[in-house]
Amino acid sequence: MITLVCVIWSVIGVGIIVLSLFTAISNAITEAKNKDDDIISLKRRLFKIESKLDVDCDDY
Repeated sequence: MITLVCVIWSVIGVGIIVLSLFTAISNAITEAKNKDDDIISLKRRLFKIESKLDVDCDDY
């Protein structure tokens, strides 16, 4: 009986650990994806600004 209780609590404990690891990994992936999207957005904005400026070296 004690063995059965220990096995059940062990399975519950392992399940909680696996769930917390999965949550941490998925949050890290989401943050990395958001960071990549921010970088892409900044590059697009910089490209638009650069195209509006359109400065040539010969103008000076």
